[in-house]
Amino acid sequence: MLSTPLTRHILRELVKGGEQYAYGLHLSLGVTPGKAHNTLRDLHAQGLAARRTEEENATDSSKPPRTFYALTPEGLTFVRALLQTTTPTPDSDPSPPAGGRSSSPPRKGPCST
Repeated sequence: MLSTPLTRHILRELVKGGEQYAYGLHLSLGVTPGKAHNTLRDLHAQGLAARRTEEENATDSSKPPRTFYALTPEGLTFVRALLQTTTPTPDSDPSPPAGGRSSSPPRKGPCST
């Protein structure tokens, strides 16, 4: 699971710092919401990412709760170790998948596990 390109892209986004809105990650990476959420849930289950849910959407109470993710200390250590052992090759692409956009700005406040 940790070796998939999507997982690596999500980890790169999370290592940039701050909380990341799950829906924003799906948009910035150009993947389906289900793929992004499943990968984030797996990272959370493995203890690499913390999750925080806002029960009420501040802009519209009819929308579902917003979920934010951030790397845990273990996740940050894992990513740093992964980056040290991974060297780019000429044919490797460090950019997000096709159709991706820049990531949403980091959110303030810590995630809870």
